[in-house]
Amino acid sequence: MKTDQLEKFILDHREEFDEFEPSPDLWNKIAAPKPVSRGSHISWKRVMYRVAAVIVIFIGSYYVHDLINPPAKGISAIQSSASEEDRQMLSQLMESKAYYTSLIDTKTEEVFLLAAEKPMLRDEIQQEMKDLDREFLELQNDLHDNTDSEEVIAAMIQNYRLKLQILEETLMQLQVQKKENNIRHENKSVSI
Repeated sequence: MKTDQLEKFILDHREEFDEFEPSPDLWNKIAAPKPVSRGSHISWKRVMYRVAAVIVIFIGSYYVHDLINPPAKGISAIQSSASEEDRQMLSQLMESKAYYTSLIDTKTEEVFLLAAEKPMLRDEIQQEMKDLDREFLELQNDLHDNTDSEEVIAAMIQNYRLKLQILEETLMQLQVQKKENNIRHENKSVSI
C-alpha cells in the first residue's frame, strides 16, 4: 500500500504536533455560564435615526415610483366619474382592447417572422403602428375631455381594427410571396 507525502509527514512528525496542549483552565472558561449583563441599554436616539431613515426611504421610493409610473389616467380613471351608459361603453372598450391587443400581438409576431429578411418592411410596419398609437393617444385624451365619448370610443375601437387589418393584409401578402418563392425554388430544383 502506497502512502502519500502528507500522511508520511504527519506520521514522521507526530510528536511535534502534540507539543502544545491547552491549559486545563480553558475548559472551565468554556463551560462556565455567561453572566447576564443588566447594564445593556438601548440608544433611543440611534433607534429614532434609523426609524426616520426608513420613513424617508419609504416616502422617497413612493414618489420616485409615481414619477416613473404616473397614476393611471386611462379608462379606469374615467370610468369612476362616468354615467351608467358611459360605463357600459367603457367596459366594451376595455373588452375590445383586450381582444384586439392579443390578436395584434399575435399577428405582429407572425409578420415579423415572415419578414425576417425584409428589414425595410418591418420598419414600415413599426412606423404605421406608432402612427396609429399616436392617434389612439389623441383619442384617449379626447375621451378624458368628455367630448362625445360614444364617437371617441367607436374611433378607438376602429383604430384597433385598422391595426389588425394592416397586419392581416401584410401577413397575407408575405404568405403569398413565400408560396411563390417555394414554387420557383421547386421548379428550379426540378429543372436542374
